[in-house]
Amino acid sequence: MNLFNYFLQKCLVLLLEGLLQQAGRDVSFSKAKQMLVLVTLEVKGYREHVTLGYTECKYKANHAIPSIIPINGTCHDTCGSVPIKFPFGSGFGCGHPHFARYIRCSSGVLQFTTGTGIYTVSSIDYSSNTILVTDPLMSTCSSMQNSGSFILDRESPFSITTDNVFVLLGCSTTSPVFDKRQDLCDTGSGSNICRGLYSCNAITGIGLVPSAPISTCCVYEPPIPLGSGYGLDLPKLQCSSYSSVIGFGGDEGNPMKWQYGIPLQFNGSYYTESCKNCEDSGGSCGFSGFNQSFACICKNGMNTTINCYGRGYAWSGTWRRRIQRKLCLGDQKSSLTENSG
Repeated sequence: MNLFNYFLQKCLVLLLEGLLQQAGRDVSFSKAKQMLVLVTLEVKGYREHVTLGYTECKYKANHAIPSIIPINGTCHDTCGSVPIKFPFGSGFGCGHPHFARYIRCSSGVLQFTTGTGIYTVSSIDYSSNTILVTDPLMSTCSSMQNSGSFILDRESPFSITTDNVFVLLGCSTTSPVFDKRQDLCDTGSGSNICRGLYSCNAITGIGLVPSAPISTCCVYEPPIPLGSGYGLDLPKLQCSSYSSVIGFGGDEGNPMKWQYGIPLQFNGSYYTESCKNCEDSGGSCGFSGFNQSFACICKNGMNTTINCYGRGYAWSGTWRRRIQRKLCLGDQKSSLTENSG
């Protein structure tokens, strides 16, 4: 057996075990029972035949093994208390592939990942295509500390909203934000925000005293919108920390009542007619295969290329599958063959 066959056989055995478990079949072990699975794979024109010997396996079923390959179980419509809808997904293979690398559900917590860290998604507003992200190192009136940078990846389908108020704290007097030729700080109403945050007792967490001069504070107004590839590079800006204010709680003079977080706009143009048809059939939109082609994930854990009413193969395009199965029970042999592809 060549190396390709060896690793392919191992992978397909694990895949078949998972398939039987997903389908809820009764799989037990006894002697003189054997299932043989012959698989023909075509990978970009290269054909390989592999025979899997599934020894001592008794398979109880009234019909054939499902030929639709499951991907990562089912997709869920919530993560903790946050509703999950397309283009987001609860795990890999769910939602749109462009969002899968940035958004995932981990132990009931929806997370947003960039090159600068992993952040919690506290809410999603699908009507405005906005997610609210919480940075644990971001300063608020009740807790201040040196923060890390917050920068969006250049390929990210997210951008920082224009309504966001970024406040840079503990900045050096030589910081580029104080360059009078660029006018990067709001010196009008922004001064009141700086005074509010600098009045907090937690300001000692960044080495300042309460009611310190606000000359080291800047309500940041960047010259261009903070879209993909942009954000707050604190070492470059020469600032110790930052805060992000999204609301004043009806009391602009009391920063303890302010709301903090980072609202991000996401691209909502990924929704397609195929996804709508999938959702109408009770499925969730996802993707599968090496080419990350569209897949409709059904509640039974199977995926199709159409919807949960029909049958299709998610591994289309890059992979084509032909599966032949022969089930041998003791001395009495019965064969079952299916070709697909």
